[in-house]
Amino acid sequence: MNDMVEVVIDSVRVSLMSPQRVVVLRQTDVERYLPIWVGPFEAESITVALQEVEISRPMTHDLLKNLFTLFNGKILRVEIVTLKEDIFFGNIVAEAGGKIINVDSRPSDAVALAVRPRPDPGQPGSDGRSGHCPRGKFTGGDSCGPAR
Repeated sequence: MNDMVEVVIDSVRVSLMSPQRVVVLRQTDVERYLPIWVGPFEAESITVALQEVEISRPMTHDLLKNLFTLFNGKILRVEIVTLKEDIFFGNIVAEAGGKIINVDSRPSDAVALAVRPRPDPGQPGSDGRSGHCPRGKFTGGDSCGPAR
């Protein structure tokens, strides 16, 4: 993880030109931003979790988080690992059964899962609002294209 930089969610914004939403990630130690285009459902899921909105039934990302918990899995971090042909690729790093596993993911789904509350408030990054991006792919303010 040496080539990664830690980021936090700065904001979730609406594009006025399309139904797309933008999750803006901010590097923690310097003022650099990475916009990630996401769909409206993923944006809603992220926003609901960030604002701690109570909902009557679990959303898809709540279901996934519940499955991790049910099977004694723990999400350690989420990563944006590469950019290919204007598409970001994500990774969920989890621990299950004493093993570290990597789960291929769209960055929007990884972020939506990561912002769900974690049961261990003492765990680093337990606020669920931080993640990691490759150092070489994180450029200040430049949009690299839509995440799919």
